[in-house]
Amino acid sequence: MTTRPARVWAEVTGGNALGRGQQPALSWWLPEGCSVQHAYQVRTDDGYDTGRVEDAIQSFVRLPVFDRSRRSALAQVKVWTDLGESAWSEPVRLEYRFCVSHVKHSSHVLIYQAKLK
Repeated sequence: MTTRPARVWAEVTGGNALGRGQQPALSWWLPEGCSVQHAYQVRTDDGYDTGRVEDAIQSFVRLPVFDRSRRSALAQVKVWTDLGESAWSEPVRLEYRFCVSHVKHSSHVLIYQAKLK
């Protein structure tokens, strides 16, 4: 087993100017010493799991994690590389918020990248 992915971060993709339709997407760096990714797996703490995905993509992997019942999720990544299967990454917190202002209502996906213990 190799070490875990070196860095995992999330960004918001898609959506309109009011934030409707936004989706979080994960990106990651390979574990130290690895040069080729053969597959990845993404999971969240509320049961979403891609299973093993045979793909070398490491950027902007979209997560369909939010519906009306879920407002927060922790996401993790595992990769299979030229050095074998990695451990799970540190979790990244994803939160959905509905914001109300005096001008308009909008929704936003918030990304927290602080390490969780």
